[in-house]
Amino acid sequence: AVKGKVGVIPIFGPVAQRLTGELEKAGGTPLDFVSAALDSLLGNASVGAVVLRFDSPGGSIDGVQELADKIHEGRNTKPIYAIADSFAASAALWLASAASIFVSTPGGGSGTVGSHGVYTMHVDESAMLEKEGVKVTMVSAGKYKTEFSPYGPMCDEAKMEAQQRVDGIFENFTAALARNRGKSPSYVRENFGQGRMLTAEQALS
Repeated sequence: AVKGKVGVIPIFGPVAQRLTGELEKAGGTPLDFVSAALDSLLGNASVGAVVLRFDSPGGSIDGVQELADKIHEGRNTKPIYAIADSFAASAALWLASAASIFVSTPGGGSGTVGSHGVYTMHVDESAMLEKEGVKVTMVSAGKYKTEFSPYGPMCDEAKMEAQQRVDGIFENFTAALARNRGKSPSYVRENFGQGRMLTAEQALS
């Protein structure tokens, strides 16, 4: 039973650490706004519980781990409920899983929650620039300063570095899901979709 008011924080659209013009145009949610709202509701004696209402495909990694840790810690202050209504993927999954209870609407098409995975990408623009008659010369200091430049293909060393970064974030994501839902990291890797989206029924099982 919850005594007092219920505070609701909407987390809609893509998420990013801070508000930008691009995020605003996309109808997204800045995580520093969510963090401030959560602090306010947890500290308000008239609020008996907090609901995080998600409809988000996720977004960039910046600020996600910190906010998820705050949500998880906030469970010790008052109940925090997360609801996928009707979408909580990737970074949104990381955040929602940290709540006391995580529920989902039964709809959502082919997938409502999931996308436990991490990716980055590199776009090689050199062929396009060559067709346009543009030649770029990079002048830099520091061996790796331009290793992710879009003006040429990635070398094997740069690919290895990118893979290590992605793997590190994925391990943190996996460890957080394991802690948040009371499972082992190996169980999470095998049973939380492996990057795919899950229906509400699949996620529940």
